[in-house]
Amino acid sequence: MAQVCPGVNRGPIQVTKQPWTLRGRDKEWALRCMCQELQSADPGKVWDASIKLAKIVSRALPKAEILPFTQTLLESLGPVSQACDQASVLWFHTLLTDRVSDLKDTVQAILSITSSYLRCMEDPDPRGILAQAVLLLAQHHQEAVVTYLLQCPLPLDRDSKELWAALAAEDFFQDILKDLLDWIPRGPAAEQEAETQEVAVASPLSVVCAIGKVVMGAAVGNALGSLLPELCYALQPHPGQQHSIALQGWESPGRPKGSCTPTLHPPQVMSGARAPHSHPCSLTVMALRAVLAKGLQDMSRTLDKEQGWCLLEDPRSFPKGVSLLARALVQVSEAPLDRILQLLSPSLSSPCEDWRVTGTAFYAELMSHPVLQQRKLLKPVLKHLVVGASDESDTIRWLAAHGLGNMPQGAQQKVKKHRQLLLDTLCHPLAEPSSPQVVGESMRALCKMLGQLSESDMGCAGPGTLPAHESPQCTDRAPPCAP
Repeated sequence: MAQVCPGVNRGPIQVTKQPWTLRGRDKEWALRCMCQELQSADPGKVWDASIKLAKIVSRALPKAEILPFTQTLLESLGPVSQACDQASVLWFHTLLTDRVSDLKDTVQAILSITSSYLRCMEDPDPRGILAQAVLLLAQHHQEAVVTYLLQCPLPLDRDSKELWAALAAEDFFQDILKDLLDWIPRGPAAEQEAETQEVAVASPLSVVCAIGKVVMGAAVGNALGSLLPELCYALQPHPGQQHSIALQGWESPGRPKGSCTPTLHPPQVMSGARAPHSHPCSLTVMALRAVLAKGLQDMSRTLDKEQGWCLLEDPRSFPKGVSLLARALVQVSEAPLDRILQLLSPSLSSPCEDWRVTGTAFYAELMSHPVLQQRKLLKPVLKHLVVGASDESDTIRWLAAHGLGNMPQGAQQKVKKHRQLLLDTLCHPLAEPSSPQVVGESMRALCKMLGQLSESDMGCAGPGTLPAHESPQCTDRAPPCAP
């Protein structure tokens, strides 16, 4: 190393004097020739000789010496020269390549050493080289590297962000994202199972932050490929997310640990300002924003323009944000809509209220678009909305009424076919005690639907459908909380 990196005075390993290195005159002679080539004025010869020497040393190195040798290599980064930095990375790469099986038990220690040196460096060049060294290590020991980095405390510091971004190499990008997706409990059933586990290797929020940094480090968005719908689904925020995830020291200000998800309220119109406090849901939204900015730029611009990210971050306006997300999605031709619909459909009947809110808000918005009828999904979604109209949650009941009111716009011909079911469902809140918001939205939906029905259609609907004290004229008032 001393010959490869002139000026290093840190007790470099003297490969010709160590008893564990090379034996035999032939090997010794070959080694001396390499050392002479290292003094050549031809950079190509120096590089080739360094590779040969690195291979000899890495193969002869006892297993117990791997870790201290790694530390010696990392100590040479930065203070000497760029050539020395390149040689150190070359030797580190060779060591990782030739001693894959022997490094398994030392990955955590190597990463710890790497992280400690990274914290002490400000020069961007050696910092970048260290990050590339972690990438090399991950290419051989992906699971161990990902597990180590997921233990980094939140919020992620500068060093952790750079290491995650380094894993976004073009030929390694999807492997890392697939690995990270496997860490996230996707869907209501998986999420409930994860909540019952007493010990978690990494919190889902740590994985979400990691995905965001890896995606932002990617050179091109089309590298997301088939993972785009999976990422959009896995990064779908929920209104109670900031209280339901097991966090690493993250709690909303003024709220005790372990408290349950707050009662949801019908969606409110927000002024566009962010929620008063940062919370885990905002980090999930940031990761989703990074994915859409890379994979679906038109959709991302729509959400930027209409302040969709702010709406998604706040539980009070969350359903409005999901509606905007659905509306923007169907307007983008290249969006993987079919797969997203497939992934999200179980949420409509989930026992988890947060998931039902997300699914109902998404599909309620799509009722105003022919996309459901084109994919023969209108009938099953209609059934779920009818069930949702009797949900114990006022938010879901409001969303169900809103979705039924969108049906005349997205499937006008089906309104007559299902008129009896629609009228009965929307009149139910008018006849029994309901929140003013639910009653108001039901009346608005009735007004839209009655506009599509003739007198003969109403006659076929049967007597007593509308309460005697109600009339379509009173549906013109929009509730104060309507989006």
